[in-house]
Order: sequence, then C-alpha cells, then structure tokens
Amino acid sequence: MGTVILTAATIAIVIPASLWTGSLYDVFTRYENIEIKNTYVVNSGGNYVVTIEYVNTGSSSASIDAIDINGISYSSYIPSIVLTGDLSTLPSPCETGELKTGIIIIKEGATDPSGNKLSAGVILVLTLHTTNSKKFHSTVSLQDISGLSSTVQGNLGTGFTHTISSTNSSEDNADKNSTKLTSGTTQSNSTSLPNIVSIIYFKSDNEIDPSKEWRGEIYNEAGGGEIYGDRTSVGPSDAELRQNSRIKHSGTYAAEWYVGNVKAQIEYPSQVKGIYWRINQREAYYSTWYYFPDSFHGSIGGWCNIMQWKDCSSPYDPVGIVIVKEYIDGTWLTVQEWHGEWGDRLMKLPKGRWFQLQIYYKVGIIDGEVKVWVDGKLMANWTNIRTRGSGSDVMWGIGYYPDFSHPPNQSFYTDDTYVTNEFLDPNIWIVNG
Repeated sequence: MGTVILTAATIAIVIPASLWTGSLYDVFTRYENIEIKNTYVVNSGGNYVVTIEYVNTGSSSASIDAIDINGISYSSYIPSIVLTGDLSTLPSPCETGELKTGIIIIKEGATDPSGNKLSAGVILVLTLHTTNSKKFHSTVSLQDISGLSSTVQGNLGTGFTHTISSTNSSEDNADKNSTKLTSGTTQSNSTSLPNIVSIIYFKSDNEIDPSKEWRGEIYNEAGGGEIYGDRTSVGPSDAELRQNSRIKHSGTYAAEWYVGNVKAQIEYPSQVKGIYWRINQREAYYSTWYYFPDSFHGSIGGWCNIMQWKDCSSPYDPVGIVIVKEYIDGTWLTVQEWHGEWGDRLMKLPKGRWFQLQIYYKVGIIDGEVKVWVDGKLMANWTNIRTRGSGSDVMWGIGYYPDFSHPPNQSFYTDDTYVTNEFLDPNIWIVNG
C-alpha cells in the first residue's frame, strides 16, 4: 500500500449578506442544541464511509429527523445511501449531553435526481434536521484513496476560519457564546480540524457490530478476518463476542469478550478470538483500549491470551503473544514469544479502568522488533528477534483465550482498536473518551 495523503476535512460556509435570507443556525458548524464534534471519511472498497460525531449541548432532548447531503435528502440518491450507527433509524433521539456517532455509507458515483454525482474531490455538506426544524451542518471532502485511510479522531490540526454573515440584527449568532451581528457585517471564529496522521489498516469501534468489523463487513476489507470459538459460530465452546453499552471507552458500545464454562469442550478451552489476516504489513502499530473489571482473575500459574500474532500457514502457531498471567503477587500483563525466546512480564494488570495497549510489531526471522506502550509509556523494546514462523506473513488478532484452569464466567472489554502505520497518542482518546 502506498503512502496516502489526505487534505484535512473542510468546514467552511461563506454566504454574501445580499443573498442570505435565513436564520444563522443554517450556516454555522456549532449551534445552540447540537454540536458536531468531528466528521471524517474512510474510503473502502468503492464506498465512502463518512463518520459524524455529535452531541446534544442543549437543555432538552432532541432528535435527528432527516439528513440532507448537498441539500438533497440522502434517500434520493442512487445507488441508495445507507445510514448506520446512531443514525440507522430516523428519527434518532439524542438526550442532553449524549455523544452520538452516525455513519453514512456512500457508493462511489451515487447520483442525485439532478445528475450530480458524489465522487472523489466532491465537497459534502451534511445537514442534520432536528425536531424543532433546526439545521446543523458539517462539511467533508471525498478523497480518491486506495485502501483504507482516515483522519484520526480528536487529533487537532491547524487553525482555520469560519465566516458567517447577518442581514438582520435580531438574529442570534449560531454560536451561542458569541454576540449578535448587525446587518451586513461578518464575524470570524477560529477552530481546529483533524489532521491525517495515519493510514488505517484495520478499525474496530464496536458501534455497529464487532463481529462484522472483524469479518470485514463494515469498515475493513471484505473477507479479511473471522471470529473463532464464538458459541454463535462454533460449538460447543461456551464463549461469545458481543456489544456492551454499560462499559465503553468512547461512543455507545464496546466489545465484550466473554467466556463461560472453560471446560465446555475437551480438546481446547472455551475461547473467542477475532483474527484479521489481511494486514499484510511488515511493520505496523497495533492499538486497542482494554478494560478488566476489578473482579477479573485467573488461577495461580494460569494464563489467558488477549492478543497474538500467528503464522498464516499450517500449523498456524502463535509467534508473539500478549497474555494475562496469574502469580502469587497478583495478575500481570506479559508480552513474549510463544516459546519464550524473548519477552517479560511488564506490569500488574490495570483493573477497573480503561488503558491503552499499543504494540509496534515488525515481522522478521532475525531482524524482528517489538515495542510495547501502556497509556503512551514505553514499557519494552526488543530488537533483532524472531517475530514470524515458517511463513512469510503473520496474521493478528485479539480475544479471550484462557487455559483450562481459568475461572469461569468472566468478561473483559475492548474498544477503539486500530492498526496503523504510525504511533497513536493516547491523549487523543483521553480527550474524546
């Protein structure tokens, strides 16, 4: 995959005073009731996947009743534009203080009734209509991209200017913290936009269905991965991957990895793993946020695998693994080669809070490299090591794979999982999460 360069998403509307007759909330990005926090686009397999994050900052509940794209109802485009996430059903309620994530999937070349096509280079003006007939806008540029690329949520870029104008001094500025404008004057407000810092090879934010994300049915390459061991797919393993709205890092859902009866089958312990084998990068950064409840524990000397790199060919053995291991002095987070050629226990497992585990993994027989960060702090760095087996590539995944001694009926959680070409600063997610 070649280097991908995106221009930052643009949010800017300039309307001459002589042409403007509507209310100011029709032309600005931030409003009294709904604040659009972020808009970004991923190009995948001929689809533009536009994500829009918004929050109700008003004092009463509202709902998104309709969505326009460039002034035309999304439902008028052919091929049909698909709404998912928090916009999957309209009207979509939004309570005060509630952060929502809507996803708009647009086929390349989707055409409105006037023949205008949505293709590379086109500026999309997204309009959210609320219960009270207000309109909230955000604008993003479609890009002609090969593979998967995206802005990274919350990464602040350079400042730019919004310009609004008024023909009526009685109209409020759309930004509730600003003053009213007199007729014919303009006012500029500076803000920041996301920058492109990474090529995204894989993404799982769990807002739709984590199983579909791992299988490549949402953001990622179709057929790229699979869920193994889940009782909905392969019995009699008593394990499951599911959405959870009670414990999440950002958005509405996280992934819950659950194992019930560890001994439900004879040959292997019950397990559930998400394996994504189409990364195909010699080196990449693998980042996910984990949450282990305070009650989570193993048995002394026992372990459970929570992330791994495996050979892509038979016998498909693991190479690098991340395990949670129980010692007399507590539960420890350990990163190592499967046979113990390299690795160490790094720290006691954080419990009762979210933490970011990020690993740089370079594939090699004698020149491999592994770096490990927890919450942005470098914990380990191994160089000139073996990080693959007999094959030329490795596949990667996360999941809940315990040994037979592991106590039953436990869960842990993951969220905001990314595989990228660059380090992801955890402070990005501390701001958003």
